[in-house]
Amino acid sequence: MKIRCRYLTLLCLVSMFALPSVTNAADCTLIDRETNKPFLVFDGTLFKNKPDFSKYCVNRVQMLYTSKFYGGKHNDQLPPEDRVRSAARSVANSGLRGVLDIEHWPTKGDGVEDSVAKYRQVMEWFRDEAPNVDAGWYSMAPYRHYWAPQDGTGSNTYKNWQALNDRLAPMLANVVSVYPSL
Repeated sequence: MKIRCRYLTLLCLVSMFALPSVTNAADCTLIDRETNKPFLVFDGTLFKNKPDFSKYCVNRVQMLYTSKFYGGKHNDQLPPEDRVRSAARSVANSGLRGVLDIEHWPTKGDGVEDSVAKYRQVMEWFRDEAPNVDAGWYSMAPYRHYWAPQDGTGSNTYKNWQALNDRLAPMLANVVSVYPSL
């Protein structure tokens, strides 16, 4: 519980001091200083009774966890198509972006291609059911590796990381957005 409280406190502090405060959430836009393009920040946390961060340009998303697709215990197989389509309709009715969070299929080593095919199939069902929903995967691509970019583009660590991301790239072919882990 202490970790969650600290995280929420940190998010509140960042929101209060680092993000702009506006009176109308529709007027809230963060701009990337380097590209001068809009930069979006999302909150997919499940905390109860959390404050509305939209006035600080932090947008809500609808998180779709593994349990939403499998109901109970998950396995290495695709989830039932009807559950994926039902989740897609739910997101479409909410008016929010959909963030799909299935993390149990391997994304490195043996089996990556099989996992990529599963991710693509799930997203195909989702997009077929809710074509106008901005949807993407949470945390799956690019592969999270703190040290690879730190080691520089010429390092073997970086090159291996890029090769891994190249293997994962096809899973992003039919997504609108990516949602890396904070």
